Amino acid sequence: MLMRDVADGHIDGYTECMTYTVAEAKNKLPDLIRQVEAGARVTITKRGIPVVEIIRKTEDSPRRRVFGVLGNKKIVVDPDWARPQQDLDAWFAGDV
Repeated sequence: MLMRDVADGHIDGYTECMTYTVAEAKNKLPDLIRQVEAGARVTITKRGIPVVEIIRKTEDSPRRRVFGVLGNKKIVVDPDWARPQQDLDAWFAGDV
């Protein structure tokens, strides 16, 4: 049996799973999120078949902080980047 708080429309106690169709869930998503935050299990059905169950996440997974613009990308530094190339003058002259 469900008990509803008349003042704000939130469900206080849950003894059964809330079930909504996809269309209902689309139109009531903020309300469904509030119900899940309060502890309800919400099942979304498509043509009468349960396809999604929304439950409250129990623990947060901390995001690892990544500093800088490149983040986790690997940087490969060519040790010979400053060494002059032998055929550079020929390339500028258009001989290559």
